[in-house]
Amino acid sequence: MKHYQIRLVYLLSALVLFPACSGRFLNSGFAEFSDATVLLGKNIEYVFERSHEEELNLRMAESQTMDAVSVDDFLPKIVTMKHLETRKELIKYLTGYVELLSSLIAGGEREVFQRQAVQVYSNIRLVNLNHDAFLDDEEQGMIAAIAAAVPEAMTATKRRRMVLKIMEENQPRLEKIAGTLADEIQGLQVMLNNFYDRQFRLLVADRWGGDRGKRETYARLARELTVRREKINVIMNDLTAAMTYIPRTHKALRDTLRKNGSPGRVMAELLDFSQRIEDNFQDFSR
Repeated sequence: MKHYQIRLVYLLSALVLFPACSGRFLNSGFAEFSDATVLLGKNIEYVFERSHEEELNLRMAESQTMDAVSVDDFLPKIVTMKHLETRKELIKYLTGYVELLSSLIAGGEREVFQRQAVQVYSNIRLVNLNHDAFLDDEEQGMIAAIAAAVPEAMTATKRRRMVLKIMEENQPRLEKIAGTLADEIQGLQVMLNNFYDRQFRLLVADRWGGDRGKRETYARLARELTVRREKINVIMNDLTAAMTYIPRTHKALRDTLRKNGSPGRVMAELLDFSQRIEDNFQDFSR
């Protein structure tokens, strides 16, 4: 593992001292990438929390059919607090990495860089513990090296080459994290739709044939459940799609650095996804 730690210390040393001549353009691109990814991460957390709340609503609906209840009847059985926390570690690593990358490109203070790096390493250790050896020894060793990196002076040519190298090293890991989150969101979407379906059956369909005078009340509840379900599904579909744009944007920024080009459309699409999802959540939360 020491071999990979030494290699990444060397790579990260270059990032801290990236030359200022191309910094303005790069700072803007990496800052936008970081902002969009953090915004998406916040909204992924929100859909997990929303699913937790909808399961609690389901347990409450189920309790109304029981002759006797206990505390356990009102606790979530699927989207538990432990489930939420382990999934959030994936989000924390993803957003922590892009924030760290943005800081390194901007040439922030060494103390800030090291603090962010330690947090990224802590996040990935928890991911590995809770997701069945998510990373192999080599990947863990490279991340550990981030936390131990010490800036050193290098020539401008070496700095540019090392920036490219570290992004190449991290591209497969970013794809793995984003792919896992996309799978988690899709699995969660299936569960969430099931929660809504069962609430509808218990609170509306099973009661519809009773007191006809209450049908207006049931119809309003049906409409509320249906609207909530439709809106959250739009958001989750967008989040799943947006996960593919995070590693693609990372790759585009890497290629931009290599060829002095522009991340172009892929960056615009990531920004569009993040803002549209945020707007939809604001509407959903009203």
